[in-house]
Amino acid sequence: MEKTNFKDKIVAFFKRFTWYELALLIVGLVAILVLSIIVKSSPVTILYSVFGVIYTVLLASKFKVAVVFGVIQSSLYIVQSVLYKNWGEVILNSAIVLPILIASVITWFTGIDKKNTQVTKSKLKSWEWALVAGIFVVIWVSFYFILNALNTQNVIIACFSCAFTAAAHYLLLRKSQWMFVAFIGVNVVLFVLWLLPVVQSGGLGLESITMLVTILVYNISNIMGIVNWAKSRNKNPKNNEENTEKIDENNQEKIDENVEKLSENQENNSMTKNIENTEENVDKIDKNQKNDENNVILDKKVDKK
Repeated sequence: MEKTNFKDKIVAFFKRFTWYELALLIVGLVAILVLSIIVKSSPVTILYSVFGVIYTVLLASKFKVAVVFGVIQSSLYIVQSVLYKNWGEVILNSAIVLPILIASVITWFTGIDKKNTQVTKSKLKSWEWALVAGIFVVIWVSFYFILNALNTQNVIIACFSCAFTAAAHYLLLRKSQWMFVAFIGVNVVLFVLWLLPVVQSGGLGLESITMLVTILVYNISNIMGIVNWAKSRNKNPKNNEENTEKIDENNQEKIDENVEKLSENQENNSMTKNIENTEENVDKIDKNQKNDENNVILDKKVDKK
């Protein structure tokens, strides 16, 4: 019985995807796995890429479970960055990205909509946009000095990657659809960072192809996320109006029913009181008649005497 229920849940989960979301997920995973096998990528790199594709597609499809895959992907990326001695990415993901993703798991799965499997997006306040801009500037400046100290190549471009990443994950924490714009910025910068060595060396290595394909899948997912989340924005007001109308109709029907029941009860109560009063009056009349009869009998007795 439990196996059947689990199977039904899995089937129901995949039915929530559109055909193009499933196509992107399957094609992306197959392409990355094939390329990873060809170039003999490390297990950590393969796992990072696989979980990354799942994470981005689920996020674009508004599934809450996406942030869980995000935590796994970020953890694997930290390990990968340590192995390749990419200390800037280690600092960024350990200090900013991973904590925000863990916080997102907590906030996305708690609250009013905790029973829903999909995310209910929120609208940022004006002061939050100022905060996002502040985060971008502070991270860019901070990592400029950090990456310079670590002798990182292409420092300025790498700083943009760090700044976009921090801003995108704040927007993700706040369930804002604008996170996908920031993620596109991250992926464009990463694409350039991976393309520069190719241009400088004059050849396209297989390792570069794998990363460029991965980034391409990420960006397609982000574009799909913008479309999906924008659709829900357009539909929500209409749905809210329809729901409000239905609620008003239901409330009005209940009010009418209650008024009818109340009037019926009042009529029944008044009829009951009338019957009770009539019975009381009949009893009084009977008593009066008996008293009159007794008085007549007494009068007769007195006359005889």
